Amino acid sequence: GASGFIGVPLTNALASKGTRVVATGRNFPSRGMDSSVLLVKGDLRNLGFRRRLERILRREKVQAIFHLAAESESTVSIAPVHSMLESNVGLTQSVLEMARRIRTRYFLFASTAKVYGTTHSVAVQEDEIPRPETIYASTKLAAEALVQGYAHTFGFSHHIVRLSNVYSCLLYTSRRMPKFPKWV
Repeated sequence: GASGFIGVPLTNALASKGTRVVATGRNFPSRGMDSSVLLVKGDLRNLGFRRRLERILRREKVQAIFHLAAESESTVSIAPVHSMLESNVGLTQSVLEMARRIRTRYFLFASTAKVYGTTHSVAVQEDEIPRPETIYASTKLAAEALVQGYAHTFGFSHHIVRLSNVYSCLLYTSRRMPKFPKWV
C-alpha cells in the first residue's frame, strides 16, 4: 500500500530520516516519491509478484513491514464480498506469511476505527469492544486477529492502528474530509 494516500507520505517520511525503504504498490504516483526508495510495482494478490517481492525483501534484509494495502470502504458498493475478503483478510495473511518467512522483527497493520461500529461519543476509547457493522469493518477486524495471532505465534512485535478520517495531500475526492466544509 505504499502507493496510496497514506503510503506515499509515510514512505517519504521514513526515507527522509535515512531509513532504507522498499515500497510496493500497484500504481505509484509519477512524482513525489523520495528518490532513495526502492519501488517495486505490482499487485500483492498475484502469487508470482509476492514471490519476487519476498526475494527482494530478503535481499534487502527488511526488518519491518508497514501493511497498508487493502480494499477501501469506498469500493464496497462495487466490490463483491469475496473480493473484500480476499483483499483485506487473504492479502493480510499473505503479507504475514512473507513477514514470517523473512523473519521480520516488526509489523504494523493499518486498520480502521469502523471496527467499533456506531458510537455515541465523539472520541472512541481504544479498549472499547469492536462491533463492526459493515463487511469492510468485519474484514479489517478479522485481519487484526490474524496479525495478533501471527505476531504471538512467530515472535515479532506488532502494532495495529485504527485510522479514522485520514487526510493527506493525495486525498481522493470521494472521501469525507473534502466534503466536511460543505456539511458545515
